Amino acid sequence: MTAGALLPKIDRPVKRIDVFLCRSAAPSVILFALAHALAYHSALGRRAKALPAVRRFVTVTGTHSGAIIKMAKLNVNGKVREFQADPGTPLLWVLREQLALTGTKYGCGVAQCGACTVLINGVPTRSCVRMAESVKASEKITTIEGLSPSGTHAVQKAWVALDVPQCGFCQSGMIMAASALLQSKPNPTDADIDGAMTNICRCGTYNRVRAAIKSVARGGDTKSAGLSIQHADGSVA
Repeated sequence: MTAGALLPKIDRPVKRIDVFLCRSAAPSVILFALAHALAYHSALGRRAKALPAVRRFVTVTGTHSGAIIKMAKLNVNGKVREFQADPGTPLLWVLREQLALTGTKYGCGVAQCGACTVLINGVPTRSCVRMAESVKASEKITTIEGLSPSGTHAVQKAWVALDVPQCGFCQSGMIMAASALLQSKPNPTDADIDGAMTNICRCGTYNRVRAAIKSVARGGDTKSAGLSIQHADGSVA
């Protein structure tokens, strides 16, 4: 039943008594709505009590609402880190929300854009669809923070010298993919770059990404890219 059904139907010129009836119906409508809201929340409470307890995966035991809780472990950037998450939690959210490694970005959530790329045993992995529970503690995860804490990795230096980023949101994933490519193929061809760099950049920095990768392959010679980029400090790359 809707609130409108409780109000008097007016199919004649409105008189003072009609206005009174409409006003007097308002408290009834409010009470009716409150009663339904209370019944709804009561039903939710009964349903919640009937639901099975959520299981969590762990290695160190503890207690939580009578259930055994454990802390799982990941090897991230050379350190063993503990975390707690529900089964089915993507690795991306464990890295960002529990381990505070926010350099890895959420882009699409369906493993298409590559903003969430991290390395697992050196292999570029879209962390938005890789479940944290599927990563063994023996597997080595590298995020953008672990590539070089000081930002002096050869790929990072080439990215800065050639002004590769524009908005920069996708670039941590780009850098991780590029570093993996150069690790496996120190002198990649254009076809190698096309095959490995499947990340999406909405700013369209693909030409500079290619130039930066080639400059790293040439030992860091950014001038060979021929972009003639004038930096604020007067230097040219």
